[in-house]
Amino acid sequence: LASRAEALAALAASRRTAQMADAMKIALGTAAALAMLAMSLAFVHLVELSVRQGQAARTASAAHGDALWRCNVLRDKRLRDDCRLASL
Repeated sequence: LASRAEALAALAASRRTAQMADAMKIALGTAAALAMLAMSLAFVHLVELSVRQGQAARTASAAHGDALWRCNVLRDKRLRDDCRLASL
């Protein structure tokens, strides 16, 4: 009887170990999926910020170009020079 009881106890222990291993696999898979989701969201945020920064740079460059154009059409050289200095 003792060997049968030991065999049943060993079987129960191996089942618990297998269940714990399965639970660990699920937990690791979930953690990996959440980490990938977080990295994807961070990447999307970074791309959005880069797009906004690029748009702001293009807008500033266009505004500066317009200001220089307005300065260059002035007839008086002194006014043109003062205008160019002010647009920097």
